[in-house]
Amino acid sequence: MNTQIETADQLQTAALPTSVDAVLEGLRQMHVSTEWDTQLRRHFDRLLQVKAGGGLTARPALFAQGRETRGILVTHAPGGCKTTLVNHMLRTHPALSNRQHYVEATVPSPATLGALLRIILTNSGYNLVSHKDEPLSLTEQLKRRFAAQQTGVLWIDEAQDLKSVGKDNMLRTIKSFMQAPFPVIVILSGTPDLLKIIESDEQLDRRFSKMKLPALDPYSYADRIRSIIESYASAAALGVAVGDDLPQRLIHGSRNLFGRCIENIIGAIEMALRERDTSLTDFHFADYYELQEGCSPESNVYLNEYWADIRFGVHDEEEDAPRKGHRWR
Repeated sequence: MNTQIETADQLQTAALPTSVDAVLEGLRQMHVSTEWDTQLRRHFDRLLQVKAGGGLTARPALFAQGRETRGILVTHAPGGCKTTLVNHMLRTHPALSNRQHYVEATVPSPATLGALLRIILTNSGYNLVSHKDEPLSLTEQLKRRFAAQQTGVLWIDEAQDLKSVGKDNMLRTIKSFMQAPFPVIVILSGTPDLLKIIESDEQLDRRFSKMKLPALDPYSYADRIRSIIESYASAAALGVAVGDDLPQRLIHGSRNLFGRCIENIIGAIEMALRERDTSLTDFHFADYYELQEGCSPESNVYLNEYWADIRFGVHDEEEDAPRKGHRWR
């Protein structure tokens, strides 16, 4: 995983805000560029039309003799950074210079198809959304609006929750957005359940390329996670004094999820800043972990010598106690 930290404009180490909350907000705006950004761009760029002189346009490429577009499916467990990944790609893509080039929406809870379509209409800038319109009417309104403002991309996040509205209705609506007239590229992001839903429809499945984000291995990713810790700490004007195995503990405690690692790094920095400490240590990570997990010291991945045997999601005290037979070496 090649990483590069992209710092938000308002957060520069040469002129840090004095407020702890301002520093934390600046850290949350930072983006860690990885090979997954490159992979997503590879999936996406092939779905755009190319200008006569080269370069990409915001218009979708058309397939099946100009009758339909293609889409992308991005899946991972909650906390795996899929939402951040797609959001950053759309916000920074050079071909999508006009904010109307793409529309995004998160599936509401409780999920209904009509509610989602109304959210998409509202997010497209349409202010006269009727709560009486049926999904079919809302879909046609959206297609006309996409054509009028030259929207080429529709991104639906947490799309696995659409299974509760009826699979057939959901799949039929997604197909409609990808078909002429006025088709758009559809990006769906969600948990692995979403992949099963899409694969159940052969026609729709062939229209999506799939990007399954990986779990982090504590060994393979340790050095790169340490580099990210140091970059974030530097942005917060903190030194770093953590143990050699802190990155492995962090990855394990974050359920091997990249997004959770970033959240936990920022959380540990918050503990250090609020204590007015000058360096980030293992104990700041332990404090934040205890705050989030409500665990005993024996079940804290930053305090227990046999942290690799700590299991998650078991609330029974006896079952949750880590086994003392293995540790990372």
